[in-house]
Amino acid sequence: MPASMAMSADVAPDAVKFEDGSVVASLTGGGGDPVAGAAVFKDRSLGNCLACHANVDMEKELFHGNVGPSMDGVADRWKP
Repeated sequence: MPASMAMSADVAPDAVKFEDGSVVASLTGGGGDPVAGAAVFKDRSLGNCLACHANVDMEKELFHGNVGPSMDGVADRWKP
């Protein structure tokens, strides 16, 4: 398990601070891990993100949703 995933498990929900609908600071003390994030995104027992969101990089995964916005290019649309 990547260190970022282990550390995030130790964060209590009430420790997360929001400002204007965004998380104010990293929950793990560092940047995101794209490989670990992709694994969670497509793992139906963890994130199940594909149930609502499409992602062209994961086109071989079954049952992409069309309810949530596409996650293609998300890093270009949002700030860390």
